[in-house]
Amino acid sequence: MGLLNPLKPLACNTFGTTFSKSHEVDKIENYLRAAQGILEDVRRRVSQEQDRVSLKKNQALRPSNFKVGQKVLIKKDVYMKPKRGQKFHFLWYGPYAIVEVINPNSYRVETGTDTLRHCVFNARDLKPFSERENDYGRIPPLTREAQLANLNQIVGFGKLSMRPEGTMVETVWRDAEAWDTIQMPLELVESHLPAHYIEYLKKHRTNRKRLQDDTIARAQVRWRGGRPPIKRKRIGRKR
Repeated sequence: MGLLNPLKPLACNTFGTTFSKSHEVDKIENYLRAAQGILEDVRRRVSQEQDRVSLKKNQALRPSNFKVGQKVLIKKDVYMKPKRGQKFHFLWYGPYAIVEVINPNSYRVETGTDTLRHCVFNARDLKPFSERENDYGRIPPLTREAQLANLNQIVGFGKLSMRPEGTMVETVWRDAEAWDTIQMPLELVESHLPAHYIEYLKKHRTNRKRLQDDTIARAQVRWRGGRPPIKRKRIGRKR
């Protein structure tokens, strides 16, 4: 066997078998066809599995083609603040009106109570309202006009609170949950207050006036030297 020429390919292998260029090309083409068949089979199986999973998931998917002005119900988990003992409450509350479509999955509803944490909800937490349904929790009137027109629907009163707009009182409404209250100005509902609540209101105002007077009196007190004495701390080891 003579010297090998690096520029000339070998015509045979170590076993003496002769290879041709067409044989190598056929072998590579067969390999590529087999790989392409495997790839197509994998793609087909992945597509079938995706269709199966999406079909199962879409069975519980709620359509989200709500429109502005449409009445919807809000799911309990996002309507009320999380508390203990909510197992036997209604699953849905409403109806509310949609005022803005932010995107196909987010909607802004008209809210007027302090119970709701926000007014933008995901489509999975909403469902269309039907007048024939009776398995949902009623809500108090949302607008001030509706509240003034239905003052006779108030069945109870809660705590008083001082706000920049004035003294506010919690109102409990008929057919609504006891915890689903609305803050209303005291002067609007004062004529509907029961006698025992008026006594509580007078006591509350008297106590508040006394606290305000005491605060003003303490603020007017002047210490000698123009400022209150400072208690200096002794530095050192305690004995």
